[in-house]
Amino acid sequence: MTDSNINEADNLGWDETPAIDTQGGIVRTTVSISASGKPLGLDCYLKFEDVVEFSTPVADDIAHYRRVGLAEDLVRQLAEELKASVEKLRTEFANTPKGAVSIHSAAPATPAASRINTPAPAGTGVQAVVAVANGATQAQGDWRSVPSRFGDGQIRFISSQAYSSDQLKFDVSNWIAGQGIDSSIFDIWDERTGPRGAEAGNPIGSVFNIKVKKDYQSTVPEDFHRNAAGRGKFRADGSIEPYWSKDFEAFLKFGGREKLAPAGF
Repeated sequence: MTDSNINEADNLGWDETPAIDTQGGIVRTTVSISASGKPLGLDCYLKFEDVVEFSTPVADDIAHYRRVGLAEDLVRQLAEELKASVEKLRTEFANTPKGAVSIHSAAPATPAASRINTPAPAGTGVQAVVAVANGATQAQGDWRSVPSRFGDGQIRFISSQAYSSDQLKFDVSNWIAGQGIDSSIFDIWDERTGPRGAEAGNPIGSVFNIKVKKDYQSTVPEDFHRNAAGRGKFRADGSIEPYWSKDFEAFLKFGGREKLAPAGF
């Protein structure tokens, strides 16, 4: 229980559930340990649980001693599995192609000219990727800002001309799917665009919102029929940072993740 990456109050959950025999003494004890991968750099969640059945009822101090042993074993196993899962998911994401597929002639192509010491086109499209691959400096994007709707400063964002709504929605959907959740259940609302969006000069609460589609509202608590399940912003490096609301995170933790898993899982 010394792993500093997961042994944090807001990251590790420990639930112990004893079963007490009506004649006195404990006959069964359960230990559940849960942990988030956020401190390791990836938004994922794991839970381990173990149950011990005693052949005859035992005193509470004996059950407590057994629970402590179970917890130590589960924490060690969970730390190892969480690190392995984070690495596996990172590899999977890195190997997942993004964008449209194109078909080219089998004839040899002429090598692209060097772009060293030249800026790459803004955005995330093919031209920007090819330019960076040939030595260009990656563009930082078209940064803008508007006041926060909640009065807590400015919200910075990259314009939809430099980072399109389609690309944003694609990337957020991948983030949702990476957590073992069916991304088709959700709509991603780009708060930058439209007459009421940030690019029209309107204050916003977040760069994008994640909402449950009407056809799937029966799978979630009533609060999420109208409230966003998640939101997101841009990090300083230009990447997106999606996150669930605290209430939706709690729903996922206590059985919701299984309800929203893709068919067949």
